[in-house]
Amino acid sequence: MSLNLSENICPTKYPKLRRFPVGKMPVGKEDAIMPMEDAKDVFRQHVIIEEKMDGKDAVIDADRFRLFMNDMKITHTICYRIPARFVVFDIFDKHRTVFLSREEKESVFGSIQKNVIKLENFNSYHFFLAPLISSGMYTFEDLPGFIGLSKYAINRDTKAQGYMEGVVVKPDHDTFLFELEHLSGKLVREEFTKGITANYLEKPIRFNLINPSFEV
Repeated sequence: MSLNLSENICPTKYPKLRRFPVGKMPVGKEDAIMPMEDAKDVFRQHVIIEEKMDGKDAVIDADRFRLFMNDMKITHTICYRIPARFVVFDIFDKHRTVFLSREEKESVFGSIQKNVIKLENFNSYHFFLAPLISSGMYTFEDLPGFIGLSKYAINRDTKAQGYMEGVVVKPDHDTFLFELEHLSGKLVREEFTKGITANYLEKPIRFNLINPSFEV
């Protein structure tokens, strides 16, 4: 297999994280499933667990940093009430060639909000950080217990709080690209997977509820 060194040094697209081997796996996507040994490796370290949100991938640069985000403007399968259009789930430091730890990510995001780090064609109020669910030392068996009600998902008609799409687990430290690919994974709620009957682009366009006054 040939390696694209420039892509490894500074990725232009976020890597496809594998799914943890929990529950019924999607048919035809066996290569996207993490082997059990790799899954156990993930939990041999201090990790962070963040909410996985249902949006379209987006990437922008801010000074030395590359922001990996979901564009949440259009409702895909889950409706959200959110404080901004883009949810930032990872930040890559192009100078150090690492994805930032949660603590550093929060620090850089704070600098963006204060306009210390400038964004071309965007303002700081266009963004919010992916919700942190927990951090610590856990076992693989603990993982399903973290999927619960979302901070932002709602029922469009009743406005009742809804369940999250899933969770993403990452090392709680700076990581190189190959580390992120090996030591991170996602778990998608089974009901969400079963509920996808058509691509959101094939449905009438509906928008998420975006208002900066919503709690971040």
